[in-house]
Amino acid sequence: SSQPARPSATDGRPRKRSTAAARTGAMAAAATAAAAVAAAAPPMLPDFLARLPAEDVDALYGADPLAARFVFRRLLPPLAQQFVARLLFTERKPVQEKVLIKWTESSALRGEAFVGAMKALRRHRVLLPSAAPGTPGGAATPSAPSSSSSQPPAAAAAQRPFVLNRPFQQKLEAHFLEVPLPPQPAVAAPTSAQEAALHAHAVARWEALLRWVTSCSQESGRPQPAPSLDVVRVCERLALKEQDQLTSKGFCFVLNDRQSQLWTLVLAFFDELLDEAALEAAAAKPAAGAAATAPARKLGPLRLALFLSDAVLGSRLRAKVGGPQEQRFLRFLADIGVLMPGGEVYDCTPAALALYQKDVAFSLARSIAGSDLSARGQGASGATAEAAEPDLKAEQGIIVESNFKVYAYTSGPLHATLLGSFCKIIARLPNMVVAQLAAETALQAMKRGICIDNIIRYLESTAHPRALKRTRAGDPIVPANVRNQLEVWESSRSRTASARAVLFEWGPEEPMAAEDLEACRAAAQAAGGLLWATPAAEVSEAAAAASAAAEASLGGAAVGAAAHPLRLAVTPQVAARLRALLNQRRRPAQRPVSRAR
Repeated sequence: SSQPARPSATDGRPRKRSTAAARTGAMAAAATAAAAVAAAAPPMLPDFLARLPAEDVDALYGADPLAARFVFRRLLPPLAQQFVARLLFTERKPVQEKVLIKWTESSALRGEAFVGAMKALRRHRVLLPSAAPGTPGGAATPSAPSSSSSQPPAAAAAQRPFVLNRPFQQKLEAHFLEVPLPPQPAVAAPTSAQEAALHAHAVARWEALLRWVTSCSQESGRPQPAPSLDVVRVCERLALKEQDQLTSKGFCFVLNDRQSQLWTLVLAFFDELLDEAALEAAAAKPAAGAAATAPARKLGPLRLALFLSDAVLGSRLRAKVGGPQEQRFLRFLADIGVLMPGGEVYDCTPAALALYQKDVAFSLARSIAGSDLSARGQGASGATAEAAEPDLKAEQGIIVESNFKVYAYTSGPLHATLLGSFCKIIARLPNMVVAQLAAETALQAMKRGICIDNIIRYLESTAHPRALKRTRAGDPIVPANVRNQLEVWESSRSRTASARAVLFEWGPEEPMAAEDLEACRAAAQAAGGLLWATPAAEVSEAAAAASAAAEASLGGAAVGAAAHPLRLAVTPQVAARLRALLNQRRRPAQRPVSRAR
């Protein structure tokens, strides 16, 4: 089958759209099913869908009911789902916001529920502004503009009419009412050997990718499969490595949770396709019909990604499904371990489930903390080796102790490299790495862009089974004192900032020191290069003291000089302008001394 099996929201019996009872029952079934299966949206995908052009969103809704169903179930909050369920069978009649307010309980209106629901409906183009102010096809009366102009903005917004997005409404209505799912063969549950093979493929491909990104594949002494050209382009787009060295973005990527890592790569691949489609559209602009087929070509891989939201372990996708872009996307997913190629089909691995299920992503992240699965062989031999060492796999992971010692039970070099990015490696044994969390290595990691959240998330996602037992007693996986100290190190680094500067000083005995300081301060502030200056109150005191000293010197009396000189710190780019300004104001012999700090 070209699509994984999808659960139906109906009971399998034919429904007649002409009867009001059928519509009411379908509406209730839609709301009940949506509330029952609504799940948290995967990271970054809602933002990607929200920034698609309006014509692409409409084309996505109109291409397949699954897109509208996915947005309805996973991207809309429960209150927004209720609004859609009530408006779904209203024959596209405009509705004002005040009507939606009447459908909402007062407690939801006082909180963020209503605001969040309306924001989500507008963001994903589910509700669109209606051209008609009231009834379908109606026109605005002459008195409407004058009456609405005198109302406050909140009241005017409450009277603004909305309608459901037409392609969204048609496909979602067809999904809940009339259109049955195409007949699909039953997918047999995978055997334990097949599950082990799928799991081994997901682990091996992902570990090979991380080895390539971290440039530690040569340490294993075994040949590693090179990533495909699309994977290399995606990593270059994300700037994960530069000259075989991890960048700050690369460090954050490898220490992030598995679900975010997968979606980072998938969405970067989509951005590559969108850029290619834009270049092709610009080159083929004179050709007729090129613009009509562009959305279908670039949105096909996105539809395949949405199909995976209902995938189960072992679900199959035809290798020849769709056009060249879809087949290219399937090969990309196989290269990062989401799918496993098998002749004419692709099988869904646990990584496919990890795209939409956080618990599976957490379990899969712990799996790569173990031994080098990619070195055990491929196919049946790899599955046999995996099944022969269940106890070894169960006793692999990372343990963080309250004395800041880190014990990583792993036989591969990958996690030793990752730990070395923020820990001091003390010992490396065949099946264990001993490290120490220290201020020096943690601060160096922070300078490369690694934040404490990345470190904590990595240590928790790759935790040893014994460390996971701490949660049963109510204790965190990473000891509280270790987490608090990491936060202290991060806050101590963020409290201060350093920058190159040029310091101008005026001695208290110099004439016109206060005037020169104020002129330089104004010029530096206008140029955006002012870093620090003596406070205005001290400048006034210095000017008064200089005036008193001048008068006293004329009278022959001795007056003590001011205690502190006047200072001004600016960026090196602005210092040259201030020197030119001082040259115009005073003679060269009277210029103040400046030095860089």
